[in-house]
Amino acid sequence: MSRSRRSRSESKKAGASPSAAVNRADQKLALSPTVQKYLAVFFIAATLVGLYLGLNLAFNYPLTSDSANAGLFPMEVAEHGSFEYVFPANNPYFFTDYVFHLIIQPLTGYSPVALILTGYAMYVLIVLGCAAVALRLAGRIEALAAAALVANLPFMGLRYVLYPLYHNGTILFILLSILVFYADRPPFRLDFKWRVLIIGVLQLLGVFSDTLMLPVFTLPLIAYAGYRLWTQWQAAKVEKGSVAADGGKDAPGSKSADRSRDIGGVKGASVGKGADGGEVTEGSPLLLIASTVPALIVFAAKSRIGQLWPGGPILAPSGAELGLSGLLQHPEMIGEFAGGLVRNGGGIVVAIGLLVVVLLVFLERKDRFLQAMLVMGGVFMLLGFMSMAMEGDPARYLTFTVILALVVAATGTMRRGVSYIPLIAVIAIVLVNAGSNVLLLNQPHPDYLKLQQGFVDFLASNNVTHAYSDYWSANIYTYMSGGSIVIEPVYVQDDRLMFHTMNSAPRWASVWPDGNDSEPVLVTLMGDSLYQWAQKINGTHPPVTTYQVSNGIIYIYNGSLPA
Repeated sequence: MSRSRRSRSESKKAGASPSAAVNRADQKLALSPTVQKYLAVFFIAATLVGLYLGLNLAFNYPLTSDSANAGLFPMEVAEHGSFEYVFPANNPYFFTDYVFHLIIQPLTGYSPVALILTGYAMYVLIVLGCAAVALRLAGRIEALAAAALVANLPFMGLRYVLYPLYHNGTILFILLSILVFYADRPPFRLDFKWRVLIIGVLQLLGVFSDTLMLPVFTLPLIAYAGYRLWTQWQAAKVEKGSVAADGGKDAPGSKSADRSRDIGGVKGASVGKGADGGEVTEGSPLLLIASTVPALIVFAAKSRIGQLWPGGPILAPSGAELGLSGLLQHPEMIGEFAGGLVRNGGGIVVAIGLLVVVLLVFLERKDRFLQAMLVMGGVFMLLGFMSMAMEGDPARYLTFTVILALVVAATGTMRRGVSYIPLIAVIAIVLVNAGSNVLLLNQPHPDYLKLQQGFVDFLASNNVTHAYSDYWSANIYTYMSGGSIVIEPVYVQDDRLMFHTMNSAPRWASVWPDGNDSEPVLVTLMGDSLYQWAQKINGTHPPVTTYQVSNGIIYIYNGSLPA
């Protein structure tokens, strides 16, 4: 047998086209095995450094009330047998995040350390998920590059995926959906209908849990499927015109007739070659669009559901719902959009942007779906920013966009076409971000967990078992006390105290300072609205005890207050 015939035979046995190996070699940089080994070692080492720095960073941020909810809700369920808890309808996080904490928190005695480590573990899964996407589309070196890039996000962006309850589960759902979409090639090939079904379920659970999945995955999926429908329709028109010009017609068994039936049907259409050089087909775009329908229905309905069942979780409108009611009414949010990308990606985000442009424009790309997720997801997020006045730090909504840009960059690490520019740029991004993170971590940081636990111990030592405080303090200390101290989240409106219902258990409000609380305790921060309210009532209802703590004051009263 000749050498060429033997090569073709081996290619067929491997399940690839005869020219698969040649195509793969032509598309990649011609690096020696030794250089590739050094590259692999560099990216692995950079990933481990990034994961180590991330672990340190996870313990260098104070616990927030939002994060504490990840432990408080499981505490309500396991210790009090109550699912009644108020969640923002926009992002209740049921299936994306709480599913982890509902198992781990009761098993660890509602440990804040376990809470932080759970958030960190989800971040590690995100790194692995990004590597899996790059491996699926490109190769081993590209997968290692993706892991190194995402593991070394700048600290300003990394903190968002380290928080125990901050869209990180949503990012995992999206990465899993992308992996399922690309299960169209060996190994782990899935039938198209099964892929559509799994993606549909992930969207349904994901959008219900966090609306962020809608603009960064569901809407780009619809746009991509619409584009595929349009290209198939155009191809069918051209083919029919060609047949008509030749005087033929679409016989029942002809290629043209088969192609016409493919438009909107289930039968696949070629969309390029996979990483192994073999042909990859994609099924009906209409089925992809159909997979988004349940998620769209849930998005439209979930802010109107209210209580899921008697005594169950309550979904409440948060006032920050993604929608089109104010389409493009806030053009000033363009600055917040750009600033959010910079905060997540660091100053090097400019280099990332240029690299993505190079990859999209100058290189022949086969992973069009990933491009659609990045480009259209960014467009829909920009429209979302311009359609609502977001409060707080909206940069957290752009974490996935930056992560996906890094994955796209990683898939081009070894591609030929513009010499070594992509590889050099990826290495530079890893080095710059890792270096800046090392410098930041070397700066002194207070032990926030120790300080917060010390405050809980102070309250317990003074026999405080119930108090009132601002939301941003209340849930932290209720959680860290293990529920032995209940601090009701309150706010001041029209000179009266109001119970902060969002992210709280309604049963906490059964005690109130103007009724059945004979010894009200206020935990205030200097200058906040609760502190100012206390100054007003202290003239007619002077506290019996006052404690100065850090940047706040604790007031203990005897008798009811005019709340």
